Amino acid sequence: MYEVRAAPDEAVPGAALTVVELDARADEQATVAEILAEIPGLQVRSLGGMGAMSAVSLRGSSPSQVAVYLDGAPMSRGAFAMVDLSDFAIEGLERIEVWRGLPPPDRMGAGLGGVIDLVPRRATGAELRATGGSFGTRGAAARGGLRRDSWFLGASAATLGSEGDFAYLDDNGTRLDASDDGLVMRANNGFAQADGWLHLARDGDLRIRAAQNLFYKAQGVPGTLAAPPTEDASLATLRSLTRASVGRPGLLEGAAYAIVQRDHFRDPENEIGTGAQEQTGRSDAFGGELRVTIKAGPSVLVLVPQTHAERYRQREALGAPGAGDLDADRLVLGGAIFDVLSLGDRLLVEPAVRIDRYADSVDGGESPRATRRQAARLLVSRRAGARLRATPSLDLRASGGEYHRVPTFFEMFGDRGFVVGNPELAAETGLAADAGATWRAATWDARIEAGVHVAWVDQVVVLVQNSQNTLKPENLGEARIAGVELAASAAPLRRLRMSGSYAYLDPRNRSGPEAGKQLPGRARHEAYGRVEAGAWALGPLRASIFSDADFLAGMFLDSANLLPLPPRVFFGAGIKAQLSRLRALTITVEGKNLADSRIETVHIGPSDTEATLAIQDYARFPLPGRAIYATARWTF
Repeated sequence: MYEVRAAPDEAVPGAALTVVELDARADEQATVAEILAEIPGLQVRSLGGMGAMSAVSLRGSSPSQVAVYLDGAPMSRGAFAMVDLSDFAIEGLERIEVWRGLPPPDRMGAGLGGVIDLVPRRATGAELRATGGSFGTRGAAARGGLRRDSWFLGASAATLGSEGDFAYLDDNGTRLDASDDGLVMRANNGFAQADGWLHLARDGDLRIRAAQNLFYKAQGVPGTLAAPPTEDASLATLRSLTRASVGRPGLLEGAAYAIVQRDHFRDPENEIGTGAQEQTGRSDAFGGELRVTIKAGPSVLVLVPQTHAERYRQREALGAPGAGDLDADRLVLGGAIFDVLSLGDRLLVEPAVRIDRYADSVDGGESPRATRRQAARLLVSRRAGARLRATPSLDLRASGGEYHRVPTFFEMFGDRGFVVGNPELAAETGLAADAGATWRAATWDARIEAGVHVAWVDQVVVLVQNSQNTLKPENLGEARIAGVELAASAAPLRRLRMSGSYAYLDPRNRSGPEAGKQLPGRARHEAYGRVEAGAWALGPLRASIFSDADFLAGMFLDSANLLPLPPRVFFGAGIKAQLSRLRALTITVEGKNLADSRIETVHIGPSDTEATLAIQDYARFPLPGRAIYATARWTF
């Protein structure tokens, strides 16, 4: 279950915020991407299977338009177009905060989609966890935390791996000819990863936070349905994140971070992409901010000056000397100023301005190596939000304003796997607005949220599939993205809780020959529902059950809307059990996609030709069928 709040505090009164408390799901085998997919308006794109690359789209945005923060440090950086959510171990996180629509003004680089904040877990006590299941999945985790007076010290470590060898329908690249179709096993889809945290914190008048995270992952890079299976393509990632903050909350606080990441991508046999590749990449990012809060009567004025510096170095070992090499630097100086005004007891209004200056220096990215390019962009966005407590149980909110996003190095100059860069990309800009209402009632612990949103986007960047079966970022000119979101939850009985959500999206291209067509890679319909019941005493056990359903439909691969993706409905269920004499130990057995949905029929092209296709994600990566997992968790 998740909770929807108007805002976690009074700083962003017009925000549409979903807070996912992860303790409630700690006994289940769930990933960050799977839990986020339950939120209305959020769609996950994946290479398919446990641990596969997973990125998110919020309210019709592209994954690169969603800013992801880990413990307050930006994971969406100049070197990367989108953040892989499979790179974050859920065992080390306490909650996930999802800001939909216009982001908080103090989030640097946030675009149309919004912001995802991954908040690490700083809790006392200890636990051990082990999991295993289908497709060779195995994992283990340990965590501990100790508090003495105002100080806290904690640590956690987690490992996860899978073979990812599920069966799927292979159409051999001929979607309209079923004579050569057949079930094959997914190849080169395995991974192994490890994640660790160290925390030091102090609460009180002087608050201190210090954290160190280390992450490593080695994975195969599988092919799409449009290409033969791969055998040797692989990617290895090593990342270090250090962050510290100190100050007096609500008065003066400072924070700084350092992120160092190494990547090694291999495709020696030219199984994917546009040629044989062996790339090593190094990204070094440093930054910080100062937060000054000035309270004067009904006004709370906040000033947040910020800086971010990044260096990315990419080297290609298999091409001609200098070909595929890239040296890129980015310096961002900017910040935000916003004022939260209390107009009476019920109304909060927040005007805000954000100013950022991006200075880029790039050498390479082409063959032969190009002349060094330098560019500077000054981007200003103005916005405002408001929240009205109409009744004790009804909140109304609204926000509107400008936003911008500068393309990343990867979008402009990348050449890795299935994605080829486009150096001519322009910055995205636009206007966005949303409004909503949240109603709560003590009876049945009921909650209903409804919202509408619309954005007018100029130079929207989308990944478009070309004739070489690769994806290339393109500016599609103008677009309008509008939608409706609904969410509800209730506990009508003492041992029964239900929740559900639905999102309708209308993402339209408004320029060029494809004007009026739906933007590719955006689903028109998305719904999720979950039921939990228990716990009941069954002899020596205390047991509870849960079940959920996930539905997605109305997505196209191409901007002409001739290549639809199959709709999908996935059902899951599970049971949790505790020994009455040993309640610290919980055993959970659960199934995902229990109906084993792997194929679906769609109609393709102007002739409305019928075709049977594999259930797949955007960019034509097949998704797994039925999977069973078992998890044991011991807390003490």
